[in-house]
Amino acid sequence: MSEVLLEAINVSKRFGATRALSKVSFDVRAGEIHALTGENGAGKSTLMKIISGNYSPDKGEIRVRGQEVSFSNPSQASAAGIAIIHQELNTIPEMTVAENLALGAEPTKGIVLDRKSMIRSAKEKLALVGADIDPTKPIGRLSVGMQQMIEIARAISEQASVLVLDEPTAALSQSESRTLFELLYKMRDSGMGLIYISHRMEEIWELADRVTVFRDGQLVGTREKSEADPADIVHMMVGREVHDLYARSERRAGEVRLSVDGLAGEPGVGPVSFDVKAGEVVTLVGLVGAGRTEIVRLLYGADKPSAGSASLDGEPLKAIRPKQAIDSGVGLLPESRKDQALFLLMSVTDNVSISTLSRWSKLGVIALRAVRKAMSGITKSLSLRAASDDIEVRSLSGGNQQKVVLARLLAQNPRLLLLDEPTRGVDIGAKSEIYKIINDIAKTGAAILIVSSDLPEALGISDRLLVMRGGRIAAELDATNTTEEEVMEYATGVKADA
Repeated sequence: MSEVLLEAINVSKRFGATRALSKVSFDVRAGEIHALTGENGAGKSTLMKIISGNYSPDKGEIRVRGQEVSFSNPSQASAAGIAIIHQELNTIPEMTVAENLALGAEPTKGIVLDRKSMIRSAKEKLALVGADIDPTKPIGRLSVGMQQMIEIARAISEQASVLVLDEPTAALSQSESRTLFELLYKMRDSGMGLIYISHRMEEIWELADRVTVFRDGQLVGTREKSEADPADIVHMMVGREVHDLYARSERRAGEVRLSVDGLAGEPGVGPVSFDVKAGEVVTLVGLVGAGRTEIVRLLYGADKPSAGSASLDGEPLKAIRPKQAIDSGVGLLPESRKDQALFLLMSVTDNVSISTLSRWSKLGVIALRAVRKAMSGITKSLSLRAASDDIEVRSLSGGNQQKVVLARLLAQNPRLLLLDEPTRGVDIGAKSEIYKIINDIAKTGAAILIVSSDLPEALGISDRLLVMRGGRIAAELDATNTTEEEVMEYATGVKADA
């Protein structure tokens, strides 16, 4: 058996009345990829924050190469050879890629910052992950996927003996994920221990040597991959069988609801033309940077179009600003819920009702009791799991936070829903519930346009796929009569535009 590089023994942690971890044990060995999975709120991230020095355990101990350690901050964990890539981006948007990669260890000549050396070092780090990114560009102008690749480059350049990756492919395309997997294999073969946190069973099954499952803050079990199958792991995760994950029932599409004609944005985005019918689910697929999110933002009025037009139920959609889009019956679930959708320090009720308060006010006075009753009805219909609707949204799991955004959209009674990566960072149980919600909304007659980087998801929930490449639509495919391989052939240009 290989050397145990890192070990947690009977670790417990509480936050007030909430039990996050209860006597959990876990270890990672040299030369292995150990997958850690479980539903959101199962305790995975809490354990990783203890391992990385962000939290201290209430009970139990952490050992590095057999020696008990006590980290009071992340720098101490890093000095012990532990690096972590968090699910939420840990970058400074206003700084350049090179400045972010050098943060805390900037090269100098005397007392002057050595920018040439910093840029050269950044290029070397980016080359480790095969990322062709301009190191002088502000990181905030890059896509979420590119920013995630930069986080990975920074982490693997630290020469750590243990690397923790928390949902590292959530914002990556298939080709970027493949590049990452090859790097992980090389790091494993060099003797590193890798902890891979993911909800994606196909990734776990490809990468992992062992799989550990947490549920409700407790260890359910650890399995050698050779001793289990995906169905066993899913059952361990959710405590129940998950049938018909995508929950796509027969839907009858109506008349064209959204019609897009020659819509274009900044250079390289558009023009695109397509329709979405009432009761239809259409998904924009393609590689990161293909222009999918940009098209959704143009429809919502978050960005200004340079050409083209759109109409909703035959009437021009003049969404110069998001408020006009909302007033026209358009709802958006954005790519990053925490940065672009949620008020984390506000309650569930406040978050759900924020866009529709005018309906419940008279002469400037809000009928709070009526608001609470209406919002409670919506959250219950989505099976949102929260101690109460008065709880702060930041305390909810990722899946329940996503349901809060969906609840807000439903409160608006939209005719058109724009869902950008609706299940990013969401566990398999919550994914199944969100797919059912999408299906139920479509059955009411709303038109739904989705952006998804998860091809099995796109094929499973959609009626049609619009494959984007280079800011334009390369192909339109029937989701029930195509394959992942065909989608990728159009997305990468192996097949000419249809």
